[in-house]
Amino acid sequence: MLDYTAYMYDKLCKYISDSEYTSSTVKNYILLKECFDKIIVLRHDVDGKAEDALRMANIEKIYGLKSTYYFRKKSFCFKPNIIQKIEKMGYEVGYHYETLDDTNGNVEQAFKLFKINLSLFRKFCNVETVCAHGNPFKNHYNGDIWKKYNFKKLDLIGEAYQSINFNNCYYVSDSGGSWNNFSNTSSFIRILKNGSYPVIYTLIHTDNWTIDYMSWLRNRFHSLLPLFLQRGFVEIKKIYIHKY
Repeated sequence: MLDYTAYMYDKLCKYISDSEYTSSTVKNYILLKECFDKIIVLRHDVDGKAEDALRMANIEKIYGLKSTYYFRKKSFCFKPNIIQKIEKMGYEVGYHYETLDDTNGNVEQAFKLFKINLSLFRKFCNVETVCAHGNPFKNHYNGDIWKKYNFKKLDLIGEAYQSINFNNCYYVSDSGGSWNNFSNTSSFIRILKNGSYPVIYTLIHTDNWTIDYMSWLRNRFHSLLPLFLQRGFVEIKKIYIHKY
């Protein structure tokens, strides 16, 4: 059985629903006022097509799960009609910002662009939390704008990295197209069955989970290619630095 497919995500959602864990949005976890024995925070970074997010939200809706979707401000991703559909389904939506990348590391320009984009998002949906986008080919981290500015002054409750104490969470991520702490989704399901961790904080990318075999092959290739390119870039950089 192929992993990282819509079928496997459906299976994962069913096990989450049947488990001891209560699903939570990022916002609700930050504001946590109720006590639960076990919590799983479902966070989704929408790096690719917005349609992928809608498909994933439809699967979660079947099992009554709560989650958060962070959309980039890119033409293939920022589609207000889909964002509004997902919000109306009861999910939290937020802004997946990369303004420091877009301004080549200029913090002042990045903050100005962040405010412009946030205002645009808020014309279509209620944004209360945001999340920095990561790019392995950039030398800066988008969340660094908050070293100079305060996101709470923009009526934001929190940031998906900086407002979370990861010492209190078991962090699970499919960044790069595979899980960070285990080999496959079935292993994740076994962790849910065991219920060993009081809080699980997940990062699940909507474009990592495909609907057919050809899409799966393309996705596996696209997931591995940046890793090889990044490693090659690092090695070339080492040679260049050593030479000069």
